[in-house]
Amino acid sequence: MSSPFETPQEFLEVKGPLYTFADSPTWLTFFLVLSVIIFLWFIYASYQIKGSSNSNKSDPTVMGVLILTGFMSLAQSAYISGKSAVEAYLQQKSQRAYLSQHRKARSLPRFSQNNPHRQYYASRSPRSKIRRG
Repeated sequence: MSSPFETPQEFLEVKGPLYTFADSPTWLTFFLVLSVIIFLWFIYASYQIKGSSNSNKSDPTVMGVLILTGFMSLAQSAYISGKSAVEAYLQQKSQRAYLSQHRKARSLPRFSQNNPHRQYYASRSPRSKIRRG
């Protein structure tokens, strides 16, 4: 099956719905027949389910699998929420570090003529020159 697009740019500029199998009616017919067969099988299977008379007794293997599945789902959601919380914390921490560096850069003293705390570094004032010789 080939793509209806020649370049990735054409794919990105599509407006409206994108029909993957629009140019292949045989695939559309196949998927339609497959979905109708699955639908009819579910209806047939739902009438064939028989209730057991021993509903009070449960199989320990089935219960173990159900508990394990529930625990795995809970562990996955805790892992995902913990991972997103850690990522949010790290992002917030990096933003704070950036802001503190930005604030430090803005708060450095500016040495100008009007600043009474100006530093002279290596230069001397004209009054402090020593005459030699």
